[in-house]
Amino acid sequence: MDKLTKIQGIELQNFAAGDSDQQRSVFIEPDVPPRRVVFDPVKRAITESAAPEERESTEARTAQLREYLEDLLETPPNWIDSARTFVARVTPEQLRLIAQHPAVGMIEENKEYKAPHDIGVNSRT
Repeated sequence: MDKLTKIQGIELQNFAAGDSDQQRSVFIEPDVPPRRVVFDPVKRAITESAAPEERESTEARTAQLREYLEDLLETPPNWIDSARTFVARVTPEQLRLIAQHPAVGMIEENKEYKAPHDIGVNSRT
């Protein structure tokens, strides 16, 4: 499998194919099993239901990826625990290198969406 298929979206794939110094913000998801949660009705709480071995393996793989990203990037990546993903600004070359790392599952562009100013929210029209 081509490692660059981990890069989602044609725009980001085209960016990765370039060689500029421009940077883009991306989400970098570790290649780990999906998070499984259960609801405990007695405690009225949601808890993670991973086996200890699976949790240790996930933590080790994520730590390995964090170390790699910190060595590669000028600015350390941010970790979003609830989404289990890193956020980082990368150049095309860095993006290609990250996509080839075995601990990476998927890379998506971190796009900012702005609502149109004339959608009528809180307006008195």
